[in-house]
Amino acid sequence: MSVVNVKNITSKDWQRKRDSFGEVVEGLDDIKQCINTILKTAKGSVPLRPDFGCDAYKYIDYPLAEAQMHITREIITALSRWETRIEVVNVTSETTDQVGQLVIKVLWKLKNSDIIDLSEVNYG
Repeated sequence: MSVVNVKNITSKDWQRKRDSFGEVVEGLDDIKQCINTILKTAKGSVPLRPDFGCDAYKYIDYPLAEAQMHITREIITALSRWETRIEVVNVTSETTDQVGQLVIKVLWKLKNSDIIDLSEVNYG
């Protein structure tokens, strides 16, 4: 088991790595983890922050063509509010072979930078 020494953290943006003991994520990995947290948290599920999260999951059972516009709106709205370090470039949705599962890909750009990255979230 490794424990992170705070002196070894080099980024101003960092947090505890999800599902890991004693590890942290920094920089772009921190942003990716934040995006994942925002998109997988249902609005109303955090008692002291009832507006935190994203309701894109509500559209899992819709036909994909109809769901795409709702999902895109929910994701852009949530990330614009809760992850201000990025700008959303594109949102795509794909079904998988597993019934009721939806994969959402968010292409995003780090503000004030040329860095573009992709985050993927699985619903279902």
